[in-house]
Amino acid sequence: MTPALGPFLVEDLTFNGGLYALFVVPAFLVFWVLRPRAFAHRRIQPQPRATPRAMLHDLGWSLGSLLVFAAMDYGLVVLERLGVAKTSTAPLAEYGVWPLVLSVPALLVLHDAYFYWMHRLVHAPALFRLVHQVHHRSTDPTPFTSFAFHPLEAVLENGFAVLVVLVFPVHLWALIAWQVCQQLFNLLGHLGYEVFPRWWRAAPVLGLKTTSTHHNLHHERFRGNYGLYFVWWDRWMGTEFPDDERRFLEVTAPRPRPEAA
Repeated sequence: MTPALGPFLVEDLTFNGGLYALFVVPAFLVFWVLRPRAFAHRRIQPQPRATPRAMLHDLGWSLGSLLVFAAMDYGLVVLERLGVAKTSTAPLAEYGVWPLVLSVPALLVLHDAYFYWMHRLVHAPALFRLVHQVHHRSTDPTPFTSFAFHPLEAVLENGFAVLVVLVFPVHLWALIAWQVCQQLFNLLGHLGYEVFPRWWRAAPVLGLKTTSTHHNLHHERFRGNYGLYFVWWDRWMGTEFPDDERRFLEVTAPRPRPEAA
């Protein structure tokens, strides 16, 4: 039986909106309000251009995106009830712990590929003017920029979840874990500050994960660094900025010690 639309939307918005607030609000308060001077040495763009008006712009569009996501989630429930979507809610003893655990990184890898090519698509001139420029109004992104999408782009962003449940029998808990990871990594990419340690880029395996600087440069320059979670698509397709590593090392350079009096 399909759940009533109103209560479902309230429940979905409560979960996704609560998750958004859980990540965005503390990050904004710590880095942008309470302790900006303490983290100034990790500021990716040394001359801040973010304004309160831009933050309100991003917050408004982000709330709109959450509404779009909720409506699409309801559509997925309808498809699941019709037997079209393959979302599983089976007990773990039946579904299997390892399939659940392994499906989360698999979702991240698949979503990264989807996002890279979708992202390049919305940078086509016509689509950029129509939808993606809403997100790129923030050339100096803040945590509020994470979900600041035009409604059509919000549909494209969440389209991965629709596609994956139409093809794979993904457990609901795996989808929730992926959603948590997706919101966290989205926040880090739009934080405005580099949180990864200096050794990160040179580390085996870990260095394949995008840094905060990686996506910040995309907002600063628009063309390049299209990847979300990993750097490999940008490197394979030649779209990583040549100075990406240099900028990361500049931002993560050790603070000079104060000279003794």
